[in-house]
Amino acid sequence: MVSRLAEARFINEHTGIILSTQNVPYGSQLFVSEGESLTKGTLVAKWDPFNAVIVTEVGGRIVFEDVKEGSTYRVEEDEATGLRERIIIESKERGVVPSAHIVNENGDTLRTYNFPINGHLVVEDQQVLKAGDIIVKIPRVVGSAGDITGGLPRVTELFEARNPSNPAVVSEIDGEISMGAIKRGNREVVVTSKLGEVKKYLVPSPSKSSYKKTTSCAPVLPSPTVAPPPATSSPSKVPPPCKSTSSTRCKTSIASKV
Repeated sequence: MVSRLAEARFINEHTGIILSTQNVPYGSQLFVSEGESLTKGTLVAKWDPFNAVIVTEVGGRIVFEDVKEGSTYRVEEDEATGLRERIIIESKERGVVPSAHIVNENGDTLRTYNFPINGHLVVEDQQVLKAGDIIVKIPRVVGSAGDITGGLPRVTELFEARNPSNPAVVSEIDGEISMGAIKRGNREVVVTSKLGEVKKYLVPSPSKSSYKKTTSCAPVLPSPTVAPPPATSSPSKVPPPCKSTSSTRCKTSIASKV
């Protein structure tokens, strides 16, 4: 599946009523054809739940650009299996973006795909591909819930109206994502809805934030104005120790100063 907006509808053959509708994830492998009659338990599609993927939409020969070991990718070897994996890393050179071009027999570029950071390359340079082949696998990050103290700093930011240290960029519409050019060191992300509405966002590079992608930044909503901290009264002075030998006079003096 090379489309990101595909869905499967299951229709009653006799009444024409839509029984259910399911989204088909990008990169899925289909096992049925359109219009085919199905029975209960038939496998319709299969995909990898642990990895996001990038697949080629057209067939041709793949040509790498700016894919250099030690600069834009590193090689990791699994000690158990002995397999070597190439993982995309952030380049220290400005403007260097590892990518791949799908070219035809005449050398004309048909498609271009940018490789995301932490993506695992599964193809070789100059390899011949067909439409639907996987180019890159991106492991999905699984978050773990910590104890109650993990959320206290965030609660403090909310109550004190601080600007978040690492704001998220959230799309205002549903649609298909396409990668734009790099502007001021940020990647432009274009979201196009089914109705043709287009929204553009600037996504910071990982070097400017504390995370992995996707993705400073143009926020979706304006950030709240930070109010100045309230003025606090000066701390009360502690009275000097009483030098009187009389305990009664000492208590009276302290009480009057308080």
